[in-house]
Amino acid sequence: MTQRLAIVVSLLAALLGLPVAAAADDYVAGTATRCSIATPDVVRVGNAFRATVTVDANSTERPSGEVQLTVSRDGAGPVYSLVADYRGGSLTLRGRPLTEVGDYTARLTFSPTEDSVFRGCQDTAALQVSRGALPDDDQRDDQDQGPGGLLPDTGGPDFWLLLLGLGLVGSGGTLVVVARRQRPVLA
Repeated sequence: MTQRLAIVVSLLAALLGLPVAAAADDYVAGTATRCSIATPDVVRVGNAFRATVTVDANSTERPSGEVQLTVSRDGAGPVYSLVADYRGGSLTLRGRPLTEVGDYTARLTFSPTEDSVFRGCQDTAALQVSRGALPDDDQRDDQDQGPGGLLPDTGGPDFWLLLLGLGLVGSGGTLVVVARRQRPVLA
C-alpha cells in the first residue's frame, strides 16, 4: 500500500512540476575483465616457477591496477603471495621455490585502480611439485621457453584440412574455366 501511495504522490508531484527525491542507486558501471594465468604443469622441488598473467577487457583502453598471485598447497592453505603493478599486456611473475612435494593452486586476483572503469577478476591454475623427472626435463630454469617449456601448436595435426581446402579451391577454379570455355558467343 505504501509503495502505491509513493508512486501516486511522485506522479502528482511530477505533473505539478515539483522536485522529486530519487532513491540512491548502488549500481556502478564498469567494464568486465577476464584474467588468465599460465603456469607449468609440473615443477621440480626447490625450483621457482614463472607465471604469465594477462587481464583482457572488451575495450580500447588497457586495464591497469594491481595483480596478486597467491600460491597455496592443496589442503594446507596459502604458501606465499606476490603483489605487482599491472599496466596491461602480459606480465611474467617469478614465484618462490616450492620445497614440498604435492599439488598446488596458483590464484590470480586483479584489482583495478580506484578511478578505473574496469572491474576486478580472478583465475586459478593447478601445478604439481615433484621430485622426479619433469615432462620437459631438458629445460633449464634460467631459460624462458613459455609456460611449461612447450612449443606452440603450429597446426601440424590439421595439415589434412589445408590439403582439402587446396583441393576444393583447385576444383572450383577448374569448373569456372571449363564453364567459360563452353559458353556460346553472342554476336
